[in-house]
Amino acid sequence: MQIICISRGSQSQGEKFAQKLAAKLGYECVSREQLLEEATRQRIPIGKLETAIIKPHIFTERLALELEHYKALATSILCEKALSHNVVYHGRTGHLLLPGISHILKLRVVLEQESRIQYTMQKLQLPRGKAKRYLEQVDEDRRKWVKTFYNVEWDIFTLYDLVINLSQVSTDNAAAAMCAMAQLPEFQATPASINALWDLSLAAKARLLLATDRRTANMNIKVRVSDRVIYITYLIQQVIDAGIISEILQSLKDAKEIVCTEAQTNILWIQEDYSLDDTSYKEVLSLANTWDAAVELLKLTPDSTQEILPAGDDNIDSPPETWRETGIIDEIEDNKSKVTPGMAKIYENLVKDGRAGGKRTVTGTPKTLVDAIDRSLNYRLVIFDNVFLSKGGSTKKRLIQEWSNLLTDSLKTPVISLEEITKKYKFGTRQLWQLLLFGFLTALVIFLIFSYSPQIITFLADSSSRMRIISSICILIFVPLFALLYGKVAGLFLKMIKLD
Repeated sequence: MQIICISRGSQSQGEKFAQKLAAKLGYECVSREQLLEEATRQRIPIGKLETAIIKPHIFTERLALELEHYKALATSILCEKALSHNVVYHGRTGHLLLPGISHILKLRVVLEQESRIQYTMQKLQLPRGKAKRYLEQVDEDRRKWVKTFYNVEWDIFTLYDLVINLSQVSTDNAAAAMCAMAQLPEFQATPASINALWDLSLAAKARLLLATDRRTANMNIKVRVSDRVIYITYLIQQVIDAGIISEILQSLKDAKEIVCTEAQTNILWIQEDYSLDDTSYKEVLSLANTWDAAVELLKLTPDSTQEILPAGDDNIDSPPETWRETGIIDEIEDNKSKVTPGMAKIYENLVKDGRAGGKRTVTGTPKTLVDAIDRSLNYRLVIFDNVFLSKGGSTKKRLIQEWSNLLTDSLKTPVISLEEITKKYKFGTRQLWQLLLFGFLTALVIFLIFSYSPQIITFLADSSSRMRIISSICILIFVPLFALLYGKVAGLFLKMIKLD
């Protein structure tokens, strides 16, 4: 059940290191090349994808869908192998194919540039200049691939648990050292991470089935799974009978339920406790209806405790039957302390209103929360509210701000509270008074312009140098101020008639 992912560059000895590490541990060694071979057998145009990423101007919508298909295939293969035995995978940031899996040991293997050049010269029989340019081009191509595939920068070392410089240590010694690190409790499977792995595997299989069926092959469909419930989100332009999706996915016997939502985008709603009070729900639902968005519920319990499975316990032929409250990610619906009545009720209402985007719980640190969020979903907004309930006022405010900043930086998506939603997106009494005030000021300015138009024309028509300068300054000041005033009125009016 252990997973070790090694990110390697060209001519960095990463493949050799991965093979020796797998041999020492007795794990299966899986390479990116094996995934590409399987993708080719399934007629996914890997060559075209590589070319399109290197030359983005030819990256079509069809190729974007093929990229999603390949990602689902690669995820499915890795999940199946990881659920049956221990695995060492080497490729390009392969751990990002398995978001939310906490027990992965993530390694990056590097080699100093001069050693890489010498190795390339020897292996490819190239002069030094061409070998250097070859490596620079390959590195740039890999950087583009990772950016397009995962939307992260390949060279950010915080993506990895450890960076190994094979210029200073042999592959044998490095592998021996990593054998010891692999036994650390942080990299052993937890019940929650195994559950997340099962869900990830089911989601990948569902996406592949939809990709290979001619009725849904060309549709931009998002799939995620929580506690064996499959959530399907598709665009409103892609008019489709949800029964077709259910029919296609009938072969997935592990799925408890299939929930289909027609949506343009997604809203992530994070709270520590979901209240049965319908006020907040109505606000979020109104926003979701306005944006035609699916709402995903995420119950956050700030905690960093983990439950570790015994090392070497590989007897995982079926999903675990019992789950404890500890762990990084826990998505068990039966756990009454996790899925609260408030959360269950709100989710039930979302299903009835056709806005359900899934529900789950996360226990852990800010990094745990960020890792658990599916980056492939297009979140238009993250609602982060009603958290850190056990903390005092100032501490609670500081923690909310810190976690919100982290989410904003990581997801590049606005993170706001329900109170801020009311101020920013809703039209209430405060907005009505603003509309009346700015409307009055706008009307007053227009009235004064028409009332004193002869004097204004005379002022602007003065041909003296001094008056030309003064009139130009007045115009430069007046035009943007009036535009701001009029824009405020127009924005409030559109918000009032729900066209914001």
